[in-house]
Amino acid sequence: MELSTLILGTAVGAIIGALVTWLALRNTSQTELQKKYEALKATHETYQVQVNNHFQHTSELIESLNERYQAVNLHIAKGIDELTQPDALVNQTRDQEGQIADQSKQDEPEIEPPSAPRDYAEKH
Repeated sequence: MELSTLILGTAVGAIIGALVTWLALRNTSQTELQKKYEALKATHETYQVQVNNHFQHTSELIESLNERYQAVNLHIAKGIDELTQPDALVNQTRDQEGQIADQSKQDEPEIEPPSAPRDYAEKH
């Protein structure tokens, strides 16, 4: 029985050793996976902050662009008011109206006044 006890003890020891090794490797792989997960999570959070900052900066630039556009528009409107003379605008409008009237007269066909029929022309 000593030999069978020795074989049985060796088998049980081998099984227990394999089980302990498997559990140790399993914990190591889970720890590595947990570390990878945490690293990816931190990278993703950093990316989200960068995207948020980018859109916030873009929004500020667009708002600035709108303000500058309004300032340019106001400047042009003031320039029109200050630099144009009312008499010049009235004359320009009259000239344009006259050109339109001349064009419409040119577009109309000339109508000859009606004349007496030739059969009934006056005799001298």
